[in-house]
Amino acid sequence: MLLLRILRAYQWVKNLLLFVPFILAYPESDVSHLWELCLAFVAFSFCASANYIVNDISDIESDRRHPLKKTRPLAAGEISIKQGIGIASVLLLISFSIAYFLTTEFQIILGIYLLLTIAYSFRFKSIVLLDVIVLGLERRSRRSERCPQL
Repeated sequence: MLLLRILRAYQWVKNLLLFVPFILAYPESDVSHLWELCLAFVAFSFCASANYIVNDISDIESDRRHPLKKTRPLAAGEISIKQGIGIASVLLLISFSIAYFLTTEFQIILGIYLLLTIAYSFRFKSIVLLDVIVLGLERRSRRSERCPQL
């Protein structure tokens, strides 16, 4: 349970978007590529979880003062920063090991995603207007996941 909380596995639902082109192209989709698509989903999800951990580490002090975020495993002290770094490192190692067996294009996209999310954690979120836009899009995304009719 604690591991699932730090991984924020519930956020992996967003990564199901990887399957949309495959589903939309059905029955023309080549079913033999479904395994690769599942591997891409796992690689992307582990990379995203590593980014959540890095972001939680960078925000640990403000999260401890936040009424909801203070219950996150790092902010609550259930997992140490050292353990968090270790978990994030293992997740990235697994993620990019899986990506190694996929296409070069996927590897590039995963690398760009990693760089952008780390840049957000350490630089972009301090740019107020950009942070407001990103958080607004994220909240809208979460709302639409809970209320599909929106």
